[in-house]
Amino acid sequence: MLAILLLTALLVIRTGPESLLGKALRRPLVDWPAARLARLTRGQIICLAGFALLIWAGVALLGRESMQIMSLAMPDTLAFLATFDLSVLVDVLVAAALLSAQLRIRGVAANLRSRVRWPGRQHRAARARRRARPARADNDDDPAVNWMLAA
Repeated sequence: MLAILLLTALLVIRTGPESLLGKALRRPLVDWPAARLARLTRGQIICLAGFALLIWAGVALLGRESMQIMSLAMPDTLAFLATFDLSVLVDVLVAAALLSAQLRIRGVAANLRSRVRWPGRQHRAARARRRARPARADNDDDPAVNWMLAA
């Protein structure tokens, strides 16, 4: 009965798209579902495909009883999947915000540590670098290295 009704509606939409009845049937049966399907994301399509695979496996293994179980559990399961999809997105956003805040706090703390002089701590003065001593001659007959000139 439902199939005959939908085929009749399709016939009216295809034969008279500009008629009042054709426009009235086109909005809820064509335009609204097309707009809803266009908003689906890749993750939602993967979840729905997995759910359909689960239903197919249940029907193949259990038969009629699985159809009754799935029809009773479908609204709750779809709500759970939608909540899971949204919660994963929120978790990723929160983790990114916490990570960026931690990096900013570390940078600010390092900057303050380098600028602030604490009264109880003594800071070492930078030492002047020692000059390397020139190597001495191994024997007393040769002059010292510091007296030699480059040729």
